Amino acid sequence: DTLIQKRYISIVDAPQPGFSLNATEGCTPFNLALTEKNVRPVITRKYTLGDGSNLMPDTSFFNYTYTKPGRYKLHQLLQSASGCEAKDSADVIVHRGFTEADSSHIYISSYINNQNIKLSWLAVPDAHSYNIYGGISSSNKLLATLPVSVLSYTAAIPEPARYSFNVIALDSCQKESKVGRPGTPVFLNYTQDENRSVSLNYTAYKQWEVPVIKYEIYTLPALGSPIKDNGIALNYTDHDFAKTQSGLEDTMRCYVIKATGLDGRESWSNVVCAKRQPEVYLPSAFTPDANELNDIYLPAVIGMGSYELSIYNRWGQRVSQTQNSGWNANLVSSGV
Repeated sequence: DTLIQKRYISIVDAPQPGFSLNATEGCTPFNLALTEKNVRPVITRKYTLGDGSNLMPDTSFFNYTYTKPGRYKLHQLLQSASGCEAKDSADVIVHRGFTEADSSHIYISSYINNQNIKLSWLAVPDAHSYNIYGGISSSNKLLATLPVSVLSYTAAIPEPARYSFNVIALDSCQKESKVGRPGTPVFLNYTQDENRSVSLNYTAYKQWEVPVIKYEIYTLPALGSPIKDNGIALNYTDHDFAKTQSGLEDTMRCYVIKATGLDGRESWSNVVCAKRQPEVYLPSAFTPDANELNDIYLPAVIGMGSYELSIYNRWGQRVSQTQNSGWNANLVSSGV
C-alpha cells in the first residue's frame, strides 16, 4: 500500500548574531556602548558582561560602565519566538584609570643655578606618562612630557623670577590626574645701601606638605656654614657687607637662601651678588718698632681688585712703592 501526505514547512528567520562596541579597551570608569547587528524580531536578549553582571535589555542597544580594571568576556544570547538562538562574544580590557583622588605632587623644586631649576615629584600609581607645566606667576605652559620611569626634570630659565611648576600624570587613556601640590622655589632679590648694608628679601617656599622650619643665608663661592639662621623670617640685612679690611678682597658678595622642611627636605634659591663700591682708607700713623704690632703701614680697602701704594717723605721724595701690599718700614724714624 502507499500513503502520501503533504505538509508545509515554514522557514523562520533566526536572529542575527553579532554586535559593535564603541571601544574594546579603556580605563576605569570605562563606558561601554553596544549596538546589535540583528534587525529581526527577538523575544529575549541576554548579555553576560563578564564581571558578574547580566543584562536583559528591551532594545537593540545599551550602555554599561565597568568600574574595576580587568579582562572581561562579554557574551550575547538572542532568542526568537521560534526558539532559534544567536550567540556571539567579545573581549573587553579595562585598565585602572585616574579617579578624583588621584593627583601628582612635586616633592622638591630647587634652583641649581640662575639658569636651571630642578624638579622631582612623587610617582602616581598606574601613570603612563607625566606632563610638566611651569612659568612665571600665572603663566603655566607645557614644558615637557616624560615617560613614567622619569621622576625628575631640570627646567631651563632665562633669568631668576617667581616661578611655579606643576606635574600632571596621564593614565594609559591619556586622561590627566588632578593637579597636586606645585613647586615654588624661593626667589631672592636684594637692595643695597652703598657700602653700608645689603638687604635681602625672599619669597617663602610653598606647597610642601610639611612646614618650612628655617631659612638659612649663605655666601658664595664657598658655602661653608650659614652666616645666619634666619628662622622663618623672609628678610635679612647684612651690615657686615663691606667691612673695612687690611688687604684685598672680592669686589662682590653673593648670597643664596636654603629652605629646610620639617622632614629634612632642602630647597635652594637663586643667587644674588651685591657689588662693593671701591673705597680706600689710609691710616695716619703706625709704629714700625718690630714688636709685631702695627709694624706695617697698610691701607684698608673695600671692593678693590688691586692697588699700588707709594710712600713719600715730607720733601716729596718717594721712599717706597709696593703692589697689593703695605710698607714694611723697619725702625724708621718718627715724623711725617
